[in-house]
Amino acid sequence: MLWGGALEAENGADLGAEFRNVVAEMIELLGKPNVSDFFPSLARFDVQGIARRMKQLQSMTEKIFDSAIERQKSEAVEKLPQGGEELDLSEKFGILMKKKKPLVLIPTPRLSDPALYE
Repeated sequence: MLWGGALEAENGADLGAEFRNVVAEMIELLGKPNVSDFFPSLARFDVQGIARRMKQLQSMTEKIFDSAIERQKSEAVEKLPQGGEELDLSEKFGILMKKKKPLVLIPTPRLSDPALYE
């Protein structure tokens, strides 16, 4: 399960399992001792290939996220009302829009003695 549902790639592979494998390999690479950490002048040569492999894993992770986002977008488009139905977007996602019927505020006293309000 990934993002609340089982995601599958175009070729039928399970993206959740693929994502777990990529993350596990990233963690493994992060734990490996790197010669470049001890000799910074060797960092640009990437002697052990750790930086190169991390870039590949980053690319794989981005592809997994992109496919998950595309799937969510396509499912959202399918859920949109068709035809003449109106879509109410008021107060969604922190955006306030004008309402058809404005709210009316009617103040009512909560304290029993009106002198307490002074």
